Amino acid sequence: MKSPKYIYYIDYLKIYCPRKTNKQLEKSLPLSKWRSHADKIDFAPLQKWQNYNRHFKSCILEIVRPSNKLLQMLATNELLFGKYHICYMEIALDIFARSEAHAEKMLNRIAKTLTRRYVSVHLPFDRSNLKYEKKKSPEQSERFFSDIAYYWGLRKNPTYFASYAAYSKAYLPELRPAVHLEWRIRHSSEISEKAGVDEFRDLLALDLKNTFSSLLQRFMRFYTINHEKHGRFILNAKPRVKIDPVKAVQASQEFCSVHGIESYARLRHFYKHEQERIAHKIGNWSSWERRVRHMSDHYLRSFADETDAPNILDSIYSDLTV
Repeated sequence: MKSPKYIYYIDYLKIYCPRKTNKQLEKSLPLSKWRSHADKIDFAPLQKWQNYNRHFKSCILEIVRPSNKLLQMLATNELLFGKYHICYMEIALDIFARSEAHAEKMLNRIAKTLTRRYVSVHLPFDRSNLKYEKKKSPEQSERFFSDIAYYWGLRKNPTYFASYAAYSKAYLPELRPAVHLEWRIRHSSEISEKAGVDEFRDLLALDLKNTFSSLLQRFMRFYTINHEKHGRFILNAKPRVKIDPVKAVQASQEFCSVHGIESYARLRHFYKHEQERIAHKIGNWSSWERRVRHMSDHYLRSFADETDAPNILDSIYSDLTV
């Protein structure tokens, strides 16, 4: 049987039960039977506001990578939970790679081209720092072969996008190197609005691919360099002065080649870094430095062409697997 090129799945769930304690829920649910249908089922520690006095009964059940069989059992035994809320959810996509190096190359490509709307930067996180290493389990140490993870949006936000390279933890007979992409959504109201999930039966009906892609289309954008407009800036062409488009494109491409710029994200980073360098320069500025220093964000954005890419596979996977 041919191995799939990618797989969508629910990576993580948290279920908040405000009227039951851990012991009460454990007695009413067949957790020992359910544990064979997920990587992990356990009770998560409560937050301070969820456990502010001894009379407040509540618990959080966390489920890691539930199978479809488990989702069916959750829907069937829904009444045993009493009142509950799905308060955290991760929808994941694993794109399988030929090797660890290939997975890291795909991750770097994603980091270069993918931008979150309304957020100016993505945040790289170095897993190799000592504080994180102490928290890693042996299983995590074996899975991760790349120390860098990327987060689009702050981790405290209700919805944000994360990506890293690791051995896939999906339902496969053996581990394979992959790029792991996931939407992390917290709060039941956000999950209802973003994924249309309110109850367990909604998880069974959830179209993971369409949900993942619709979130990409809504919150993320792919940008390419508009070499003609960038070339006009390189050649210092005035707004109303006509210039050969081919000449402008060539000037932009040569500039990007010299400076190792492969994407609009890199181009934006280059000019932002130049603006900071020029601002701290002692002495006179050259004509080029004056133009770069006074470049507005709006003008810099004109060097980008936005492309619709609701399916990340079309723009990332296709040109890196040949």
